[in-house]
Amino acid sequence: MRKKIEFLKGSCIIKCLPFVHILKEEFRELYCDFCFNRPTKVFRCSGCKYIYYCDRSCQGQAWKTHKDECPCLKQVQPCEVSDTVRLLGRILFKFKRNGEMEDSCISNTRSRRFKDLMSHYKDLKNNPDRMIHFVATYKMLKKFIGTDMSLPNESDLLGIYGRVSVNSFNIVDIEYRTLGVGLYLAASIFDHSCTPNAVPVFNGISLKIIALEDIECIDKVFISYIDVMNLTAERRKQLKYKYFFDCMCEKCTDPNSDKVMSSLKCSTPNCDAPIFADFATNTIQPCDKCGYQYESKVLQSYHEAAEYTTVNLDNMKDVNYLDACRLCLIKQGGLFHSLNILRSKILDAAFESCIDLSLWDDAPIYGEELVISFREYYGQNHPLLGMLLAKLGKIKFNEGKDVEAAVFLKEALEILSLTHKEHKDFFSQVKELSYHASMLKRHAQ
Repeated sequence: MRKKIEFLKGSCIIKCLPFVHILKEEFRELYCDFCFNRPTKVFRCSGCKYIYYCDRSCQGQAWKTHKDECPCLKQVQPCEVSDTVRLLGRILFKFKRNGEMEDSCISNTRSRRFKDLMSHYKDLKNNPDRMIHFVATYKMLKKFIGTDMSLPNESDLLGIYGRVSVNSFNIVDIEYRTLGVGLYLAASIFDHSCTPNAVPVFNGISLKIIALEDIECIDKVFISYIDVMNLTAERRKQLKYKYFFDCMCEKCTDPNSDKVMSSLKCSTPNCDAPIFADFATNTIQPCDKCGYQYESKVLQSYHEAAEYTTVNLDNMKDVNYLDACRLCLIKQGGLFHSLNILRSKILDAAFESCIDLSLWDDAPIYGEELVISFREYYGQNHPLLGMLLAKLGKIKFNEGKDVEAAVFLKEALEILSLTHKEHKDFFSQVKELSYHASMLKRHAQ
């Protein structure tokens, strides 16, 4: 009997606005604090002289939230207030207006309130690092709120802090750059998987959960809480620290998953198969496709290149350096397979660096190989793959390579039509480029 499908691929599972949200401090003077758009000019609040808006319309809509924090921001200046303190402050001000009774609709029969979120109170109490951060936050929050409003006791506030820190979403722009943080009550029902079948998509502060494949029902929807392009141990470490659970998804319990992520490149010409190594026994398996066998001493070169790459990736967490990326790729030589995540991460950093430096001839060298790992680890319908293909297509189109551009843009459009149709300016641009490239491709043929 055929299973009933509740959500078809590309359909919206949930759409919601944040219970509370906060713009990151670094973008405060560039983006609207309310809608997260980036206008040509922002206007500063005349009260606190700290918050900026698109226009009076956004300022008016934000006033319900901002009117309580406005005098608080004014009184603590010139001291800086962390994003966490401001987010917690907005929750407390909302509670003052009975905001804890606000419902967020999941379906016609289900909704969620703030109190329904898991607080992980005991987990936080048993985590020294998180408690240090909480205590510092609590002290700053008391200074921020002042004497006009009494704070919850430390125990109750830890429960609020836990609900926020565990259930919040990073709000990202079209380039997947994190602009801020938002608490979305309805969307917080979804569990994690390292092979998700749905993805959060933001349009400003509005969040949609989009199905990446046909899904039987809402209880079988899974999103990813972290970047899945990491080894199992690292993924589990991140999930345990931030979300307090041991991931037992299909990918994390597959003993062969990490073999691909740490694979070597076959030295036989035209053989694209990954070669697997057992680092515990210091042995290398022969190539499954052609039978090529590395000598085990090659693993020392692999380890040296892996360590060198890891150190450079740690140093490039905020800024990508093209020279460092090139040195890493030289160090890797012909030893790392395209699906090796250390190679993939360096290729990603090198590709974005080339774009930042307008090195349009060099960018595709890294980007085209990167497509292989994005397709493998994020999945065929993920918008990150669509964005990468769109960038490659645009570069090829601007260089007059219409045939290649048409191929990249056609696939990008197929993927992004599932997730980003509402981003009208961006989607229209990709659609128009794809059309022109296809016309030029036909003319060339």
